[in-house]
Amino acid sequence: MRQKDYLMRSAIRLLAPLALLGLLGTSCNRITYEGDFTPDGQYIGSSAIYFDHKQQADTLQAYSFGPLPAEVETHIVEIPLRIVGDIPTKDLTYHVEADPETSTAQSGVHYTPLEKSYHFRSGAVTDTLRVELLRSGISPEESEALRLVLRLKSSEDLKIAFESDNLQVITFDNYVAEPYWWVYYAFYMGPYHRLKYLKLLEYYDSDPAVLEESLNNSEFTKLFVNIKKVFDYFKAHPELEVPLSDFDPSSFISFEE
Repeated sequence: MRQKDYLMRSAIRLLAPLALLGLLGTSCNRITYEGDFTPDGQYIGSSAIYFDHKQQADTLQAYSFGPLPAEVETHIVEIPLRIVGDIPTKDLTYHVEADPETSTAQSGVHYTPLEKSYHFRSGAVTDTLRVELLRSGISPEESEALRLVLRLKSSEDLKIAFESDNLQVITFDNYVAEPYWWVYYAFYMGPYHRLKYLKLLEYYDSDPAVLEESLNNSEFTKLFVNIKKVFDYFKAHPELEVPLSDFDPSSFISFEE
């Protein structure tokens, strides 16, 4: 009898967690769809638009002109869009506005003014909103990034699909900090100057990380060849008023890669 009771209690202990998991699974799957959705979650409303946040690149959140060559004056941000509903058989109009309360970027100064309306292409469920950022109006001395907060606005063709996906934030700046290692090469490079650093970065894909990795790998011959190129460039362009070192790399390096 004792053995029978023991087996029964053991069975209960084993089955109880399974029953609990079953209840949890049932609870998690019990999603209530309302409004423009069928009970099983299919959208049946009119065409609606939203920002497709799942397809976005990192540069949408933080873009910097800072390390790029001075000749790069603009950048196009490509923002993925998606619609729910039937595939359109014609171009559909939609609207976008910058939120004046939360945006610090100014239209016409930091970015090209938005259009009064845009068109979502016919025959597709995805499209791209393009916003042009302007470098000339962004101070290279300001480290705090600008914010451009965009919101979709409903139109006669498209309503807003999801309020949670109706906000797009773009942050961008024109700042590049003096690298920590500059002081160790000041004899060859001269005093730090932003344009001088940008010119040097051009030989490293305009990427500070690539340049730093080159230094960590002791690629000094390449570095000094590039320092010579930077020196020669600004020596040939005195109108830029970039201070140079008293050390002339030409006396040390007389060749190029």
